[in-house]
Amino acid sequence: MVSWKIASATPANVQMIILNLDLFGQAYDSLHKFSEHGATMLGYYSHVNVSLKQLANEHNVVSFPRAVFISKLEEMLSRV
Repeated sequence: MVSWKIASATPANVQMIILNLDLFGQAYDSLHKFSEHGATMLGYYSHVNVSLKQLANEHNVVSFPRAVFISKLEEMLSRV
């Protein structure tokens, strides 16, 4: 479901992608076309899944535990 929505989006028109990393799985290759066009990629994850942070960072996704993400969301959205 998530990768279908990303695959159907037009990279040139996307400014930001927000991912629930707990559900995203391993579909990081589908993000490459968006990062090439300058889209900001943000992700959040459950604090118990800290391994997702490293995986996301390896794919240029800025990620935070869910509670931190929520507290920073307004600030992050204002940058777009």
